[in-house]
Amino acid sequence: MNSYFRRKGVPTGATLLRLPDRRWRFIPSSWALMLKESKNRVLSCSFEFGQWLFVSLIALVSLSTFPIMGSANELLADQILHISCNGDASDQSDLKHPVENQGVKFFSDRLEQRSIACFFGGDDYLKIPNHSAFSSSRFTIAAWVLAEGSGNETNRAAIVSNYNGGGTAQHYGINMDKAVAAVFLDDGKALDGARDVSGTSLTDGKWHHVAAVFENGVKTKLYVDGTFRRQSTGLMPASITPAGDLYIGRGGDKEGFEQRWTGSIDEVRIIGRALSGDEVGLLAAIIDLGTAQE
Repeated sequence: MNSYFRRKGVPTGATLLRLPDRRWRFIPSSWALMLKESKNRVLSCSFEFGQWLFVSLIALVSLSTFPIMGSANELLADQILHISCNGDASDQSDLKHPVENQGVKFFSDRLEQRSIACFFGGDDYLKIPNHSAFSSSRFTIAAWVLAEGSGNETNRAAIVSNYNGGGTAQHYGINMDKAVAAVFLDDGKALDGARDVSGTSLTDGKWHHVAAVFENGVKTKLYVDGTFRRQSTGLMPASITPAGDLYIGRGGDKEGFEQRWTGSIDEVRIIGRALSGDEVGLLAAIIDLGTAQE
């Protein structure tokens, strides 16, 4: 199993002692405060404080590493789709869905590791045949995205979608709508969803983590960079059974509704349960370091 210690954006050579701020929740708050207050004053500290600092750093590694490993293993155990883009577009989940690659290439990810992020040039997409696993009463969709091109600023651009164009066909997904993240859900009767109005722009030239949590009888929730942003107006029905194939970087089958993505998409996951807010935060913080060669 690949490492999940570091967040996207942290240099490959970083040590465990350089964990992102999100990891501080695994250590006592008093320790975090003392370490924060001692910043830039380590050289002038006493020998006793030096001993305390050494012990605290050892504890920091121990108390942060093992909970992260355990949480990550448990979190990712229910994956029904995982396109890691580590040099190819194959599904890394246990279901091993076949993936049709239509022109998608592999560029650097947010760690600047080469060939381990999927790049979509506007006409490219990945297609996964519809499967019973995609029909569910609760699930979570997540992906890292980097939008490119001025066209993305005004148009809808699909990240993950299984729309087949039918007026009564059930479908769901996440996309970018006028430069911000959005989630949509159609039970065959009405389209519902949420848009991160006045939220983080996905066209700012930075990588962003977009996730949506679907659960029957509950409003569908939208998260950006691990933080809850919006939720749907209505409640999700008992279950959703999509009629179309699943697309990444394209809206679906119907001509004229392609909603093509321009830019990079990475670490696409569908997890077969409704993640909590804390779990979405953890999902946005972990990282698969990848195995692709330069």
